[in-house]
Order: sequence, then C-alpha cells, then structure tokens
Amino acid sequence: MKMTEEKLKHWHSFYTNEGICFIPFAEFLENIKKASRKSTNQARASYNGIEFSSDDLFSQKSLNIYSLIAITKTLLENSKTRNKTILIGSDKSVDNKLLSNLKRSISSKRIRVLEYNTEEINEFIVLNTSLDVKIDFYLYLKKSLINNKYYLKIYQNHCMLDLQQQRDLLLQANEFDKEIILQNYENTAKLKIEKFLTFYDLKLQNKFQSLNQLQSGHKNLNIKTFLRVPQDEYFLNTILINQGFNIKKISNIYVELSDNYLFGFFKKIQNLSNKSQITDIIIVGDKKSRFKIYFNIKNKLIYISNDELLYLYINFYFLTWKKQNKLQDNKLIIPHHTSQGIINLLKTFNIKYSYLEHIENKNILLANFLDNYSSNLDNFLDFSNYQFILEICLMAESYKNNNNLLDYKYLKMRKYFSDYVFATYTFRTSFDVLKNIDNLFVPMQALRWGFKIVDVNVFNHSVEYLHEFIQLKITEKRSGIYIINIFYDYANESLVLKQEQHSSNYKVFKLWPKIKARVLNHLLLMEIKKLLSKNTPKIVNKKD
Repeated sequence: MKMTEEKLKHWHSFYTNEGICFIPFAEFLENIKKASRKSTNQARASYNGIEFSSDDLFSQKSLNIYSLIAITKTLLENSKTRNKTILIGSDKSVDNKLLSNLKRSISSKRIRVLEYNTEEINEFIVLNTSLDVKIDFYLYLKKSLINNKYYLKIYQNHCMLDLQQQRDLLLQANEFDKEIILQNYENTAKLKIEKFLTFYDLKLQNKFQSLNQLQSGHKNLNIKTFLRVPQDEYFLNTILINQGFNIKKISNIYVELSDNYLFGFFKKIQNLSNKSQITDIIIVGDKKSRFKIYFNIKNKLIYISNDELLYLYINFYFLTWKKQNKLQDNKLIIPHHTSQGIINLLKTFNIKYSYLEHIENKNILLANFLDNYSSNLDNFLDFSNYQFILEICLMAESYKNNNNLLDYKYLKMRKYFSDYVFATYTFRTSFDVLKNIDNLFVPMQALRWGFKIVDVNVFNHSVEYLHEFIQLKITEKRSGIYIINIFYDYANESLVLKQEQHSSNYKVFKLWPKIKARVLNHLLLMEIKKLLSKNTPKIVNKKD
C-alpha cells in the first residue's frame, strides 16, 4: 500500500516528539522504503492473534508503537459505543514503554483504560477475564520464546477476533493517517487479579459439583509440582489448592536438572517414602510452559505420554460431555501425528475432531500438541494447560477413591495400545535447512529392503511450537502399513519422525517389528541427510 505524505509526516513527527528517533524526514522516508522491502517484516492473522515477525521501527507490518497505536485506535473507532473500556496487558518479554505509550495515546474522557495489578499475567488470565468481566476490549501482547515473534490477542464481546476480523482490522489500520499526541501521564485503573481467581474457583465448583466430581477437600491425592515459569507456579498451584488438593512444590534447587534426572530423583524419593507420603501425581512444567505428567501406578512413577493422556482423559470425560450436550457443537483438535488408536477411539465414541490447520478459537472440547493442552470451561481455545491438569487430577482423585481404579485403567489402556508398535526418532537441526523436505518423498517411491512409499500427505503448516511437514504411508510385504509423521519441534530445535504400525500379531511378537521400524527409520534418515548434506544434524536422542 502506498502511504500518503500526510501519514508519513504524522509518523515522523510522532517519533521525533516522543524521542523515539531524531532523524531528518528524508532519512526517515529512506528507512520506510528499506523496511518495506524486508521479507521479515510481516503481519498476519493467526489462531494465536495478530502475528508480527519483527519489531522494525519503520514498518507498519512490524510491531512498533506506531503500528500498535494504529491498530488500537482503528479498533476503538470501529465501535459505535460512546464510552468504552479497554483492558491492556502483556507478558514480561514485552517492553513496558511500548504499552505505556499505547495507554497514553488512547486515554480520554470517553475511553477508560484498565490494567492488572500485577505483572504475573498470561493468556489464561486474559481469556477468562474477557469471559467473566464486562469490558469492551481486551488487548494482550506477548512474545513467543520459541519463534521470537510477537502476538497481539484482541478480545471483543467475550471472544477473540477470528482470522477474518484480524485481517479486516489490519487492512483498516494500514489506512490510519491521523496525528498522534500522547497524554502526559497514564490514566489507568487497576483490575485485581485476586478477585478474578476467586470468581474462577466458584465457576469450577459450580461446574464440577453438579457432576459429583468436586468434593470438599481432596485429602487423598498427593501432588508434587515442579514448574519453571513463575506464572505457571502461581496460577496452577493456586487453582489446585483452592479446589482442595494437597500440593507440594519441588524446590528450585533442581531447576537445572533435565527431566530425566529429575524423574530419576523423584523415583528414588518415592521408593524411600512411607505409604502415606507416596506421591500420586507429579506435574513438571518446563521454561516454555509445556507439561509432563507422571502417575503412581502400582507404587511406581510412570510418565504418561501425550497419546496415553488423551486416551485416559477421553474415556473418563466422555459421559460428562454427553450429559452436558457438549458433543454436538464442540470437537477435539489434534495434530496429524496423533496415534491411530486415539482416532479410532474418537470414531467409536462418535466425537468430532479436526486437525491443527483447522484450529479455531471456540467450540473446543480439547486441543493438544507437543505437551500443550487446551481445555476451557466455556470451550474456548486456551493452551495454558491449567484446566486440563485440574481435570486430570479430578480424574485421578475419582479413580483413587474407587479402589485405586487408576491402576486398572492404566493396564486397560496398555492393553488397548498393545496392537500398536510405536517408534519415535529425534535429531537436532535448524528449521531453515528443512524447507524442501516435503518434496523429498513421492508416492510409489521404492526404498531398500522391500519398503515402498504408497502415499504422501503434505501438510506444511505451523502452530507456535510445531511445524507439521508430511505423513508417509509405507508398505512392506510381511509387515503391513507403517504410518510415519515427520514434523519439527521448535522448542527443542529438532526434527521428529514418529512411526506407528497396527497389527494384532504384535501382542506376542514385538521384537521383530521394532527391528524393522529401526531399519525403516535408517532408510528415511539417509534420504533426509542427503537434503541436509551441508548441515548434517547431530543425533541427540533416540527412543522406541
């Protein structure tokens, strides 16, 4: 879009008056032209909010104070409401001065600006505030620790703007050409986060008590939490404690331990504990707010994988969803590498599901990818994990009070998955060298040792932590069909190959198909390494 001279002069004057940069107008214009040619300067609609790829000062497609004010003022001007209230917040990675200037730009007699009384906020708080408190607009700005992109979430009428609304707002904001004058001070009111948490607890009690799932005082379930993000520790522990669970926080002296060493430490402590002190659940959250859950099964701590958690969760809550008439309008959102066992379970229960590329912000029973889970009281998208973990604890409490039924349910789940052979292989590499991987394999491509690719599904789409490349279906005369999903884990900077094969014969003969899975993996890695010949990745992890 060609900018008007008036717009450019207003932009330059604003930067000069606020001391953002002191350069002549001609130099300012040259910087604008350079910024417009950079491919990294992009703003687009996403399920996670308006996504900015950079923070270039001279691009309206980047996150800077000018683009932020243009979007916010356009949003407010589109509203026909005479007097407006707007709540503004961010995570700690966002510069405070950016939000301070935004508040100063919109404060007026008819626009009331609110902010939280603490910096310890995240998307969970903003989403649930938007659902429970009558405020016209909610703005939440965050920076992803995974891809270093910025995301602006905007809520209106208790819902986040959908993709089309985000696109329309971006187009309208590009036309913004008004003079910007900031107030001398922030005129804001504080919203107490403690009141929100109290109200949220009441909502939880109303929901679960009606289903006889929430009882006063969960003294039978012993939970340990080790959460590396302060917001996770505060919010999750507060929610669990307020619902009556026994919570013990693991000391921060273990913060530098890897999950494997941490788990080993927990197992030793468990073996030394007396029966009354044995931990039932351990919840571990990493620095990127991804969670792992460990159950006490027959007095042994066992890590519950993504697919296993889904199986237990769906089986336990299916009747609840059915009683609440949740199945008609809501669905599960899953990645393509979800086990066929889970997909078959959803089909058996007649539960609607779709994949991550079709993700929406509402009508969500559950969404998940790479140890992230969205479960929300009002079925909105919320990857904070908190309510999902609460519901897992409620499930475990219910089973424990019913003759330790969790052991039985776990064994039943293992029997269900005994028809499947899984193999996951991971190696470190940068995402940039994988751009052509979706062209690497084609249908009817013959591999060595009798393997043949019979089908290739190309996805090539990203969510914040995950990029799904392709799914291969490969046959071998005596082994049936292998399903291999190839995806990239941004958090661990790793390419992942997840294999799965289904056959009832594997209940007895597990070793031979595992050997074949290793052979197939080797063949696929050889093809991939040809693509990465200039940057051969270092293999850091391999497990079956």
